[in-house]
Amino acid sequence: MKISIENIHRWAEEIKQLTDDEETFLDTLDGQTDFMDILERLARYRLEANAYEDAAKAMAETYTARAKRLAEKQTRLAQMIGDIMEAIGQDKIALPTATISRVKPRTKVQITDEAQIPTQLQRVKTSPDLPAIKKQLEQGEEVPGAELIQGQPSITVRVK
Repeated sequence: MKISIENIHRWAEEIKQLTDDEETFLDTLDGQTDFMDILERLARYRLEANAYEDAAKAMAETYTARAKRLAEKQTRLAQMIGDIMEAIGQDKIALPTATISRVKPRTKVQITDEAQIPTQLQRVKTSPDLPAIKKQLEQGEEVPGAELIQGQPSITVRVK
């Protein structure tokens, strides 16, 4: 017999009608469906996935730090190249591997006091206040464009 959620559910309903004892219920259901072995395997897979996730995050942090160091190195090297180009008074040098050009700096805006910037020159981003909306909906108030929905149940797997 193929073990599926539907089969486990069907067997559980049938066995519930035969016994009120939880231990007998679980033992009989496990004998029919091997659900305990299935849960054990799924819990182990979940723990392994969690470990892989943690490892991937650690690797991402390592690579992010490396990328930051390499970006800083590029900035330092560009500064050194610019210093040499300025020292020799050249704006363009052709090399066998690359052509190096000095580009005039572009003007850019630097904000010295954000509070003094006129409002017509500011961007404002709005987003729904989810905690306030949830509170009003839970109090029975209507909030146009929002509704309370039931989230997915979660599971907890503890290893001691």
